[in-house]
Amino acid sequence: MVCSFMGLMVSYRYAVRPMQIKCFRSALQMLETEIYYSLTPLPEALSRVGKRFESEIGQFFFQVSQLMTGNEMLTADEAWKKSLNWLKENSFLTESDIDILKNFGFNLGCSDREEQIKHLKLVQQQLLHQEGNAEKEREKNERMWRHMGFWGGLLIVIILC
Repeated sequence: MVCSFMGLMVSYRYAVRPMQIKCFRSALQMLETEIYYSLTPLPEALSRVGKRFESEIGQFFFQVSQLMTGNEMLTADEAWKKSLNWLKENSFLTESDIDILKNFGFNLGCSDREEQIKHLKLVQQQLLHQEGNAEKEREKNERMWRHMGFWGGLLIVIILC
């Protein structure tokens, strides 16, 4: 039972990661729209994006906004980094996913609207590549881990009997 559960948990990680990357890309597209077309100030744009998603991704964007406007009054880069640390602990994104987002944070709020859009498009392309890799890993590993958990548990039962 425990082995099956552990196998399901590992396979769940492989299944959820591509969805979280896709969700993050969608959030960045919304942020791009807020910045470029609606001319929304960055903290407000981040907050609006955060409110549109109920997942960890939405909480991340809302948290960045709160850190920029709340008591701490952090810069966009500082708020982004601090929130990424939280996201790293509360999502299934890998270190390479986080690194891409961390690099994007360096440029957040530091340049004009046109440059922000260029950086947003670049990070979306990088995440699209990561999503493809995550999907390949899911196809390769999700089923294997579910089966390994079940068969590993069965093997232990057989050995103990």
